[in-house]
Amino acid sequence: IFTVETGLHIIDVADEYDLLDKIEITKPVAHTKTAESLFKPLRKRYKDIKLICSLFSDSQIFQENYKLLDQMKKLKVQVINLNHHRFNLDIFKRVKRAGFKFYLWGVLFKHFMKKYLNLSYEGEFIDGIYTNYPDKLVELRSEVNV
Repeated sequence: IFTVETGLHIIDVADEYDLLDKIEITKPVAHTKTAESLFKPLRKRYKDIKLICSLFSDSQIFQENYKLLDQMKKLKVQVINLNHHRFNLDIFKRVKRAGFKFYLWGVLFKHFMKKYLNLSYEGEFIDGIYTNYPDKLVELRSEVNV
C-alpha cells in the first residue's frame, strides 16, 4: 500500500468480514516515506495485523549496522521481503536470527524457484516467494516436498 488511508480501509474491510488473520499489508519498495509513517498508524488500529517491509537491496538491511532490522522490530513488522536478485545467505541468516519471516519477490525463473525452495538454514526456510508464475512454483514445490 502507498497510503495510510488505504491500509486503514483494508483493515476495516477485513475486520468486517472476519479476515484480519488472512491479510498481509506491505510497504512497497517504491514507497518514499519512512516505514514508520506508514506502519505506525496501521499498528495502532490493529495490533496483530501482519506487516511486511519490501526492500530492493540487501544494503538497506546491513547499512548502519543492521539498524533497519531494529526499526522493523520496534514497528512489530513480521516479514522482510527482499528482491531475489539481492539475496545472499548472510542476509537470510541475519533476518531469520532477528526473528523475522523472509520473503523474496521477483522470482520468475524455475532455476531460482528450485534454489529458494531447497534452501534452508538451521531448519529455517524461505517463508514466501512472490512470482508471476504461481502455477510453476506450486508444481515445483510439490516436487521438492516442502
